[in-house]
Amino acid sequence: MPAAKAAKKNHDDQSVSSKVSARVGHDDAVFEWRQGQFEEMGFSKEKSAFLADTRIDLEKARKMKKDGCSLELIEDILLGTTPHGEDHDWYKTDTDQQG
Repeated sequence: MPAAKAAKKNHDDQSVSSKVSARVGHDDAVFEWRQGQFEEMGFSKEKSAFLADTRIDLEKARKMKKDGCSLELIEDILLGTTPHGEDHDWYKTDTDQQG
């Protein structure tokens, strides 16, 4: 992987990590199982570990993958971020956006 692409991927991973506050404390067995499930879907080991420790609905992710969504799109939708790691703001009210 070219250095610029690797640096962008690392930056994107860090952006997503900093945006998600739905972290949970799965016990080790559940965490390892979830991580394995995300890896089987095609996510990297690091991304799978991150996703396994969130409240991301694994069944929704599987259905989206089956329906043809890319891994990036699945992640963006389920984490509520844009492809650039920014929070979606379509759900905010006018008052929220003014502040």
